[in-house]
Amino acid sequence: MQVVLCKMSDLPEGTKKRFELMGYDILAMHVGGTFYALDAYCTYKYADLGDAIVDAARGVLVCKDCNSSWELQTGQAKDPPATFPLTTYEIVPTGDELVLTFTY
Repeated sequence: MQVVLCKMSDLPEGTKKRFELMGYDILAMHVGGTFYALDAYCTYKYADLGDAIVDAARGVLVCKDCNSSWELQTGQAKDPPATFPLTTYEIVPTGDELVLTFTY
């Protein structure tokens, strides 16, 4: 299912924003000219990743609570203690909107 997430202008370069879609919390980011969308909660401590740090050089999202990290492209856990991945969602600029392919 494809859903309009927001306007592209709502997610400028270097920012991230949480969205709730059909009961799912999704974190969208604009990093290095690319848009990413992942689950919004840490798989280890269930911390809100809206407060996470984006390490653009490594291409990872780092949880402030437990220091786990996940690859932005794949959602795979990169640094412990987390071992479970974050779900990733396809996010595509379409006109002036960001369209998310949502699977549930």
